[in-house]
Amino acid sequence: MTVYLDELFLVNFLMDWLILWATGNMAQIAGKRGRLIAAAFLGACYSIAIFLPHAEWLQALPIKIGCSLGMLYIAFPFIRWRNYLKSVIYFYLISFVLGGASIAAMFLFGQYSLPTWNGVALVQIDFKLFWLIVAASLVLGVIFFLRHYLRQDIAVTPEIVTVQIFFQERQVTLRLLLDTGNHLTDPLSGQPVIVVEQSSLLPLFSPDLGNLLQETKRNATELLLMIVEREELAGCWRLIPYQAVGQRGMLLGFHPDCLILQHGEENNVYTNVIVALSEQKFSPYGTYQGLVQPELF
Repeated sequence: MTVYLDELFLVNFLMDWLILWATGNMAQIAGKRGRLIAAAFLGACYSIAIFLPHAEWLQALPIKIGCSLGMLYIAFPFIRWRNYLKSVIYFYLISFVLGGASIAAMFLFGQYSLPTWNGVALVQIDFKLFWLIVAASLVLGVIFFLRHYLRQDIAVTPEIVTVQIFFQERQVTLRLLLDTGNHLTDPLSGQPVIVVEQSSLLPLFSPDLGNLLQETKRNATELLLMIVEREELAGCWRLIPYQAVGQRGMLLGFHPDCLILQHGEENNVYTNVIVALSEQKFSPYGTYQGLVQPELF
């Protein structure tokens, strides 16, 4: 069989670009046109390189995987491992879908065999290729039609950060939901406020204070007055007004010695953040114990 390298390069370049473009759209990762072209160019060059003399080592599975990972690294700006992993999953998912659609289209339009060489499709530019692209485009259309629902499923997966709170030589490690709707601040100092389940913070407090918070069914103002009478570090405590949908009120808050927010590979240390206590349980499954605003990052 005669293989025309120019046709092979063009077909693989177009398909690689299409897959990368679809990956960026599905994963909601912005990729610049130049980066997508460069990544598709790398993939097309690889499809040609395996035909070179003494290039059998390029046909090994680790090399193929490394090439695809390199294409993704070039195509999309690397910010966090989470985004990169998401792009890898979508890239392979879309590749498998388009691969299946390509084989189905070839059978549908009368070509009952699809010649390949080490995983590279050898398709001539003719009428059958046109219908192949049409079939692949229809598959992408179905994927993008479902994208809204897929994104909703992904969106409900909360982005969780880890926090270590230090107070009076005690500490707790908790998980917080990154809440874009939380902009709570202390009206006196202007310091940002994170809201945490009261029960999760009890290990930070003295036994007397812990019992007071658990047993007393008083509002935040009454609790603050009782704390001022009992606690040596009463100046650390304050009232935080809040307003939510259909309700408003006061939260009891305190100023920790410091806290460390771990987001991805970043560790951010803060000494100017207020922690507010809430009797509300934020996650029914205990996935996270509080809310933190993205401005802290």
